[in-house]
Amino acid sequence: MIKKKIHTFLARVLMPVLMISLPFSVPVQAGIHEINLPSEPLMGMIGLLFLFIIDFRDSSFYRFLKSPIFKISLGFLLWMFVSTLASSYPLISIKYLLVSIIHWWIFYLGVGYFLVREEHRYDQYLIWYGVSFLIIIFYSWYQHASYSFRMDASVLTARPFYYDHALYSAVMSILLFPVVGLAIHSSQKGMRWLFAVSALLLLIGIFLSFSRAAWITLGITLIVSLCILRWRSVRPVLVILLVLVAGSAIISLSSPSNNMEIQRKRNLSGQIESIFNLSSDVSNLERINRYRSGWRMFKDRPILGFGPGTFAYAYLPYQKEDEMTRLSVTSPTALDGRPHPPGKGGGAHSEYFQALAEMGTIGLLGWILLWAVSIDRCFWSWAQSNSTNHQWLVFAFGLSLIGYVILGIFNNFFHSEEVSSLCWISLAYCSACTNEPV
Repeated sequence: MIKKKIHTFLARVLMPVLMISLPFSVPVQAGIHEINLPSEPLMGMIGLLFLFIIDFRDSSFYRFLKSPIFKISLGFLLWMFVSTLASSYPLISIKYLLVSIIHWWIFYLGVGYFLVREEHRYDQYLIWYGVSFLIIIFYSWYQHASYSFRMDASVLTARPFYYDHALYSAVMSILLFPVVGLAIHSSQKGMRWLFAVSALLLLIGIFLSFSRAAWITLGITLIVSLCILRWRSVRPVLVILLVLVAGSAIISLSSPSNNMEIQRKRNLSGQIESIFNLSSDVSNLERINRYRSGWRMFKDRPILGFGPGTFAYAYLPYQKEDEMTRLSVTSPTALDGRPHPPGKGGGAHSEYFQALAEMGTIGLLGWILLWAVSIDRCFWSWAQSNSTNHQWLVFAFGLSLIGYVILGIFNNFFHSEEVSSLCWISLAYCSACTNEPV
């Protein structure tokens, strides 16, 4: 009886509250530590309660556990644990590992449990999160309007909820295609219009974020969608994506060193031109600085890496003076002990270099395999489905996953609960509807 009540409380109260609260959570300093309120205490409570209710003997959930996505994700976390044992900053890696496990436990395994038992549909999670996030979008536009929608002010407008406009735009990029899929999938005309309007708001939001990474991601994902529709298969596209990731890494590592910076034109044409400027745009130069530092870290520890979550600390001595920019830092925190302001310090600005530097070769291969298999399984379901509505919904999820693979070339947000939650929920959806053998 108690287990059933916990089950109902989780499904009907706590999970909706958590999803609604995620966009509104803000970091609060507690001494030298930082906690996101109210999301992190909620996740702690929900994670513990899932321990009591998840039944691994449930036949429908057992099929979920047979999914290759589940097996690879579990393997990836196990390697993260192994890398933590050899970490250069053990306490940082332990905390990072625990947060990663909690995200996986709640948003992948817990959500997957509810999905296969049909107690929740994926669109419920999207609606809970999306309603809150639409409020953030309107708030951001209100803030932006006070700056006359100036391009340089876009980094400020979503604060304090999203301190980085790249993170803000990344969430919109992940949400966009599933919302479009739901606009097509919904059987109710009113809901179709609601999702269609939401998709339009997300599209406008991506534009007004003035995030080059989000623009590139959207453009390439649209091209990829046409290729998949043309070939009726995703596997050639996976090869193209792998070449794209490898090619971008080679270009970044082989670009001539040049720390001569220019001031970017603060207009739309200047923003577009800067995408291709690898010689003097400060944002691009700083990314190259991080990528090269990550590559040198990998060469020092090619197998286990420096440990999960350690890049922001371990890369500092691997920088070269002629590659550093005015955005570069030489200490993990500012002089007052607080985190550096957005744009300085932090990660590798690449999921791939981050995984390579922190978890070595196997960590990078595990990361790539997780996304490649998830995308392949998603589009396998699309090709096999007899339901037109389901086809378009799973197609949209597949594009969302492809979008994050592309976005990962330019930024690393998988540690962030705002992005991690959406990614793991999408992978749970893929596992729930694509658990046939490869």
